[in-house]
Amino acid sequence: MTRPGVLSADDVYSVVAYVLHLNGIISATDVLDANTLPKVRMDVGRAMPLSSIRRVTPAQAAWRPGTGRHNIWETVVHAAYWKYAVRRRLAGEAVGSFERKPSNWPEIPDPADASAWKRDVGFLESEHRKLRETIRTLRPADLSTRSPRGVWTYAEEIHGIAAHDLYHAGQRLRPELAEP
Repeated sequence: MTRPGVLSADDVYSVVAYVLHLNGIISATDVLDANTLPKVRMDVGRAMPLSSIRRVTPAQAAWRPGTGRHNIWETVVHAAYWKYAVRRRLAGEAVGSFERKPSNWPEIPDPADASAWKRDVGFLESEHRKLRETIRTLRPADLSTRSPRGVWTYAEEIHGIAAHDLYHAGQRLRPELAEP
C-alpha cells in the first residue's frame, strides 16, 4: 500500500480473495483479478456484510476503532446506501431520496440501542433484496449498457457493489474481537 487508507485494485482483489477463501468459496491458491472475479460462483442470497455481523451486538456495532474511523454500524448503513444507489442507477432512476442523512455515511441513531440496530440491519437486508430484484430484471444484453451516469456498464456496477460489500465484510470478519 503506497498511501495509508487507500487500497490499490490488487489490494482489493486480495481482500476479496481472502474473504471468499474464509467462506469456502475459493481455494487458498486461487487468484482473483478483473478476469477471474466475474467467474466465481457465489450464493448471493445473503446481503454482505450481513454474514460478517451476524453476532454483533449494538454496543460492538457502535464502538469506534479510532478517531476519524467508521464503526460497524455506520458501515452497515453505508452499505445500504450503495446498494440503493446502484439499484437506482440500474433502474434508470435518479439517486437522491435516500432516507438517511448524510447519504454516504449516515449518522447512527440516538439512542444506539438493540431496536435501532435491528432496524438498520433490516434496512440493509431490504436494500439488498431490492437490488437483487432489480438485477433479476436485467437481460444479458443489458449488462453492456452504460448506467445513466455513463461511467460504468451495468455489469461493472454489479461487480463494483459486490466488491464493495466484500471489502467491508473483510473489515468485519471477526467483529467479536472488537470489544468496546
